[in-house]
Amino acid sequence: MNTPILDVQNLTAGYGAKKVIQDVDFRVEQGRIAGIIGPNGAGKTTLFRVITRLIKPMAGEVRYCGKDTARMAARELARAVAVLPQTLALGFDFTVADFVRMGRLPHIGRWQSLQEKDMEIAEEMMRNTEVNGLSNRGITELSGGELQRVLLAQALAQEPELLLLDEPTSHLDIGHQVEIMDLVRKLNKEKNLTTIMVLHDLNLAGLYCDELILLSEGRIFAKGTPAEVLTYQNIEAVYKTVVVVKENPITKSPHILLVPKDKWNR
Repeated sequence: MNTPILDVQNLTAGYGAKKVIQDVDFRVEQGRIAGIIGPNGAGKTTLFRVITRLIKPMAGEVRYCGKDTARMAARELARAVAVLPQTLALGFDFTVADFVRMGRLPHIGRWQSLQEKDMEIAEEMMRNTEVNGLSNRGITELSGGELQRVLLAQALAQEPELLLLDEPTSHLDIGHQVEIMDLVRKLNKEKNLTTIMVLHDLNLAGLYCDELILLSEGRIFAKGTPAEVLTYQNIEAVYKTVVVVKENPITKSPHILLVPKDKWNR
């Protein structure tokens, strides 16, 4: 049996003595797109923080290609795993080009400067994400959609095998949401880039993910393909609302229709 690229084993974590997630167990194979979904307070952010080593688990472990990530050096992990957070504090107004080039830092020595190869990789990733035309712009001048693509370009400049995204479409209109998600899937197909993302939008999750992990009250409620997870029974049980689930006539993926509360009994 192949070693999964990410193996989350019996994970329990939280803050202080409070447990937010308990006994979370799943694995993601190379080349897959996996989505972590669930209502507010389900534990998505805490799980993402443990996977990205922002907080330590109380029990269990996260393994990357068989290695316990808690025992991996930060530089070793950064060469293999790239993280795109939901928010980013921008203290300086770097140009887009300089910001993307920072993604090469895990691959150079402490006192070394970027080499021609590093510049070429950064340029390639700016082309892949279609931000090369913005290279001389300051990152604080960018729109939300442009900034998301620049953040993605920097993450890709690390040449990761695993990409972790925390709500990559938050605060974007539907056009930019599709743009970002199409780009993630394109990179997944062309570069076999394994991607795990936290998503709020269940329809986007159903459209773009190969598999889903549905959290409820800190535990896994369901996991499997979008068709297996996004049933009306699962959604109503976890989100406490009435929905209708139909098949998207174009993509054949599950599509969730909301039902207003005043229509529940009709």
